[in-house]
Parts: sequence; structure tokens; C-alpha cells
Amino acid sequence: MPAFNFPKTMVKDFLIKYKDMDGQWKILKEVAGNYQRLVRIDTDVQAMGVKMTVKATWGNDKVLVFSFDVL
Repeated sequence: MPAFNFPKTMVKDFLIKYKDMDGQWKILKEVAGNYQRLVRIDTDVQAMGVKMTVKATWGNDKVLVFSFDVL
């Protein structure tokens, strides 16, 4: 059976931060070794902003994120 490889453009390590009601950025979730194409993070925080920082992919120098939705 051939070896399975993740797509090189897929996000491997990332950080999600949110801006709380006092205007301070706080870490919501840090993910290392992600292997899923769809990642859902449930939370109950109130935020004025949300941002994602990609730390690594599975081999590509360029980061490609299809969608980043906050509901």
C-alpha cells in the first residue's frame, strides 16, 4: 500500500486569537499537527475580533486558506 501524505499546502500548525471586550488579544486555541481539512472550534467567548496565525504547513512555503469563518 502506498504511503499517505498530506497536501503540502494544508495548514499544519496554527494559532487562533480573539480580542476580548477590553481590547486585549488572547489565545483561544493553538493547534499543532493538524491533519483535518475542516477544523471547528467551539467556544463561548464574546469577542470584538478574531484572527488566525499560520505557523506551518505540511511542506509548502506559501499558506493557502480556503475559508476562515466566525459565527
